[in-house]
Amino acid sequence: NFSKLDGSFELEKMYIAKFDEYYLYGYIDAIREYDDEISIIDWKSSSKFVSSKLSSAGRQLIVYKLGLEQTGLKIDKVMWNMLKYCYVCHVQKNKKIKRKMVNRGKLIKEMRTAFTKLMLNNNINECKIEVILDKAEKDSDFDSLPQCVKDEYWLEDCLLEYEVTDEKVEEVQSYIINTIKEIESKDKDDESQWQPLNIDKENFYCNTLCGHRSTCKYLSQWKKENPFKKIGF
Repeated sequence: NFSKLDGSFELEKMYIAKFDEYYLYGYIDAIREYDDEISIIDWKSSSKFVSSKLSSAGRQLIVYKLGLEQTGLKIDKVMWNMLKYCYVCHVQKNKKIKRKMVNRGKLIKEMRTAFTKLMLNNNINECKIEVILDKAEKDSDFDSLPQCVKDEYWLEDCLLEYEVTDEKVEEVQSYIINTIKEIESKDKDDESQWQPLNIDKENFYCNTLCGHRSTCKYLSQWKKENPFKKIGF
C-alpha cells in the first residue's frame, strides 16, 4: 500500500551542525521545499516509537533542523515517514477527519470490524463479506474492497511530525556536548573504560551500523561462540 510521496525532494543531503567548538555532520534522508519553507523527512522502517524512545529518536531530527537553520534556512516541520504504518482515514459525524495508525501488513485485520459493519449497513451478505475480507487480508489489498468502503475510508502515508521546543533543543545541545566530552575524557589505551554492548540485544547495531565491526574482538568472539545464529538483517 506504499506509494512514492508527491513533490520534489533533495535526498541524502549532507549537513553540518555546530555545537560550541564541536561539529557534527551527517546526511538527511529527504528535504521537501514549500515556497520559502522546508520540511525534513526521515524514513523509518522500524516499529512506532513509544515513551522515552520517542525523545531519543527525536534528537536526530532536532540536529538536522539546527544544522540547516545554521545556514539561514527556515524549517517548517521535521517528521518521520513511518514506512511500516499508514493512516486509515474517515470523516466522523462531527465532520472532523479521524486518522488511525495501522500496520500496513495488518491493515484489513485491524479494520475488519469497522469494514464489516459498514458493508452490513450497505446490505452486503454476511458470507460474502467474510470472503471479501479474507481475500483482502491475505493479499493486504485495500483497493479490492467494495466501493462503499472506499467511499468512506482512504489511506494516507504515516508522516509523524515531531514537535521541537526550546527545552528539547537545549537538551539535545547539552546531550551532544556532554557526550563528546565524556568520550574525549577517556583513555583510548585503557580497555576497561570502553565496555562493549550486549551483542545479544544490540546485534543489528554491532553487525550493521558500528564502524568497528570488522575489527571488534567482542563481535568476532560472539560469532565464534554462536556460529548458527544470524546477526542483524
